Amino acid sequence: MARYDLESLVNDLKAICQANLNTKLAAIDVEKNDGLTSYQIPITAYLFQDLRQESVAPHKAIMFFGIDDPESNGIGPATLERVEIYFIVICQRYPDAVEFHTRLLRYMRALKEIFEENWHTLPNANRYTISSLSPTTLEGPGFQAGYKAVGVKVQAILS
Repeated sequence: MARYDLESLVNDLKAICQANLNTKLAAIDVEKNDGLTSYQIPITAYLFQDLRQESVAPHKAIMFFGIDDPESNGIGPATLERVEIYFIVICQRYPDAVEFHTRLLRYMRALKEIFEENWHTLPNANRYTISSLSPTTLEGPGFQAGYKAVGVKVQAILS
């Protein structure tokens, strides 16, 4: 049996996202019943730690995900590793997007809920926590104003 490692965890979390996020967003839109529709994220718009303007531009919303620096704590031959995996939705601000911040908050809620609802599918489920990341403006070389990001961070302890 293959060892459950960081690669396995990242792949499992991505699969949860791809299988559930758009459905959850649609359910939240129906629940709110305010006429606002969240931008769907295509399967092809999942980018792992490689964010460039040309990757984002063709989509109204993309999923940027990756890993923060792992922290290791070795005890003899056993090493525990605390890892943080982030899932961030990046949206373009369109001229018709009056309710832009509302959409961002729906993405944050949807991400948190899909990971909570599918926690049981991950090994050692008691070793994980989820925290929300505040909405922020995306800035950097090659990015013009008008991109906002929001998401969640999943913290895990792997042995």
